[in-house]
Amino acid sequence: MRWLSRTSTEHQEQKAVIEWAEAMRIELPEAGLIFAIPNGGMRPKAVRYNKGGKIVRYSPEGRKLREEGMKAGVPDLFLPVARQEWNGLFIELKTKTGTVSLDQQIWIGKLTVQRYAVTVCRGAEEAIETIRRYLTDPSWAPSKRFQGRD
Repeated sequence: MRWLSRTSTEHQEQKAVIEWAEAMRIELPEAGLIFAIPNGGMRPKAVRYNKGGKIVRYSPEGRKLREEGMKAGVPDLFLPVARQEWNGLFIELKTKTGTVSLDQQIWIGKLTVQRYAVTVCRGAEEAIETIRRYLTDPSWAPSKRFQGRD
């Protein structure tokens, strides 16, 4: 991940994780099963006027995605591979300074109760190491401490 800078965006970090997983399809074939859950990101805004004549900004794309089941706070990546007592691995990917929202904290708790391993990873390197250990180390377990902003 040498090309990632100290100020890489979450998009760049996540792209690096996916590229690594694709490159590892021979050594760790199950890594190639990881996929993104596109809940975040900025959506283009449109403008309309409400009944009172005030300008209202909204996202038609965001509304469509919510109608299709998008939910705020769902982790960014999912690896649908069962290991030990876990049904799969969810990763909430953050930059070094990113914070975990309340919606994300709630989802982390709910998914953990359903026996999914859920981790908050700060950058691509930490996410890659988490995936590698999840797939290869029988003693691996998600950190017990809440991984909000350190």
